[in-house]
Amino acid sequence: MELNQQNHIDDPSEWPEEFPGMREIDTRLRCPICYELLSGSLMSTNCGHVYCSLCIRRALVTRKLCPCCFEPLDEHQLVLARQLDELVEFFRTSRVDVLNALRHSTSSSFDSISIEESSQIDSTPQETIKTGDKDSNFPANLSKTDRSSPNADTDIYVECPGCQKLIQGSKINWHLDNYCKNSDFADGLQNKKTKYRETTKNKGIVRDGGNNDLGLPSTGTRNQLEARHTEWVSRYFANEDSINPKSHNKLLKELAQWEANVQKTASSGFANKRSGVGKKVVDVIGPSFNSEDYLAANADVFDELKLKAQQNKGKRKKADE
Repeated sequence: MELNQQNHIDDPSEWPEEFPGMREIDTRLRCPICYELLSGSLMSTNCGHVYCSLCIRRALVTRKLCPCCFEPLDEHQLVLARQLDELVEFFRTSRVDVLNALRHSTSSSFDSISIEESSQIDSTPQETIKTGDKDSNFPANLSKTDRSSPNADTDIYVECPGCQKLIQGSKINWHLDNYCKNSDFADGLQNKKTKYRETTKNKGIVRDGGNNDLGLPSTGTRNQLEARHTEWVSRYFANEDSINPKSHNKLLKELAQWEANVQKTASSGFANKRSGVGKKVVDVIGPSFNSEDYLAANADVFDELKLKAQQNKGKRKKADE
């Protein structure tokens, strides 16, 4: 079946088993929080982990830790990985076409490629290194890059927003503070700080239910007002990081849709209907939100989603056969 943007599941498991490398690339280009392809990629200068801008900003509202390794992390320790964003965007636009091309390849072509490659390997003499394991023989001509350390993999090079030089992510802060003297960039940083102050200074006004300059609604409970503003700040700066930024009105519409979905989930008793009568619906927008309580309250829902995913995977395998 021909894949298109509507009928595919957008998951690394879509790649044929004959191409494990493509599955790995697909996995590595996804955010470890939402598991979608990265958007507005931000990298931690502490540990090198990369997330979607909106995902990591939301996570840091709850606790100032890296979600992957739990190293201390704050927003000022995040840098924009623009080249990675461009790579992800190219991968996103060509992904379905590449998948279709691979699916149309016949099994006979795979066999011929395998035979040709194996004959080339057999004709190339390689010295093997014996290890303690009798069955473990490794080619002696492996390059050093094949045995690179984990640190080399995680320390991604990012483009300095001031001088456009490629700098190791772990050294970008030092570079900006001590080496990069681009005055235009310094002015840009100051402008961004000013935007941040202008965006966040309204929080006190929003808490009191008064008018604000951001165009946000001033209705609802105190918790809803604060949650709405917190979500807005995350979305605003994620949009600043995006390679394809949206208009202010578009952001406001998406914020309204987000809040409507949250309210609908809470008011319809989602957890009660799907996870058993008598369970408390968790407030997912209030400051008292607890992830462990939420997971416990919706355990049956998650199990059902896992089962559906497994069934869909089975159907897809049968369709491929």
